[in-house]
Amino acid sequence: MGEATDWGNRFFYGNIDKETLKKLFRHDEVRSKDILQWFDGSIAWRGTGAPPADFVGFDGRTANQPGSYHVRMFPVRLDAIREDGIMNLDLKIERIFPIKQERGIQTRFSVDLLNATNHTNFAGPNVDPTSANFGRVTSQRGLSRVIQFNLRVDF
Repeated sequence: MGEATDWGNRFFYGNIDKETLKKLFRHDEVRSKDILQWFDGSIAWRGTGAPPADFVGFDGRTANQPGSYHVRMFPVRLDAIREDGIMNLDLKIERIFPIKQERGIQTRFSVDLLNATNHTNFAGPNVDPTSANFGRVTSQRGLSRVIQFNLRVDF
């Protein structure tokens, strides 16, 4: 499990306790259907007029976002929804070939496998409720598998 998601100052309707947010985001249920959908993006109100009295979620209308002069009310980070953790396995295989043992000359050949399992490490989800990609992961952290060959002569 990765770090808590970073959020900008947002207008949120409802209670922001951890259990309510977990039920609202529906991370496990939504992600089981689409690996790139991190949480339910339909929790943003994009309709006209005021949201219904029983609505719980974010205000997704561009014109109704907090201004820079607003006092921050929404938390900076939410523990209820976390980013993907980093899972990397790096390997190095090395072999030493002696050329002239009496002079200490040798050759080292090695292969480095960075992210050997080629596991994708997802970046955090889009947390802007005005975006069409709200709740989706649109980028990755780190590289795909990288293979490096090294040759070194020691004398």
